[in-house]
Amino acid sequence: MLDWLNALSAAERVFLYVAAPASLVMVIQTVMLFFGGSDSGLDSDVSGLGDAGDVGGGLDAGDGFDISGAADTGLLDAGTGAGLQFITLRGVIVLLTVFGWSGLCAMQAGMGLTPAILLATALGLGSLVGVAYLVRAVMRLQSVNPLNYRAALGQNADVYLTIPPKGQGSGKVMLTLDGALREYDAVTNSDGAIKTGEVVRVTDLIHNSVMVVENE
Repeated sequence: MLDWLNALSAAERVFLYVAAPASLVMVIQTVMLFFGGSDSGLDSDVSGLGDAGDVGGGLDAGDGFDISGAADTGLLDAGTGAGLQFITLRGVIVLLTVFGWSGLCAMQAGMGLTPAILLATALGLGSLVGVAYLVRAVMRLQSVNPLNYRAALGQNADVYLTIPPKGQGSGKVMLTLDGALREYDAVTNSDGAIKTGEVVRVTDLIHNSVMVVENE
């Protein structure tokens, strides 16, 4: 293994340094999503979006929260309520993984640096678009069989992305609803941030899908 690493060119090592961490993050994401026997994996980046009206409407001024960044950017399909989101955490991780490994493999196969970069970029962007369409397909299925978000009230959840203090944005929590472990957008009334890994309790809902949580 060390001999193989030492034999890599500088460009090949750059591809490897992009691919290896991204692959590790993708594995961790998958393990977290499937922990507890969940059969859901693709819906996690968008499960907090709710109905199309919730995405476009944002929060009322009196709510004190700014969750304009809670839903990933994308084009909204008004006919189905399912957004086509290209820039998601999962999509970016997949893009980096595919870019890194395809570029390294291309150079190992004898391809020059420029063609390898072009090929890796094309494959990475293709994977990003593919993930976006897969997520939208899951959203459409959810619109047919909507989740019972109110079942989350009173439940404990694990903080997946740090939740900023009151009025400073949203984070994400992981919670089991309808037998599947998913990520949901979350905000808090607390004056301090709730960090990744902490256990919280769902106390309320905003626009039927954004969890209001507090420390357990």
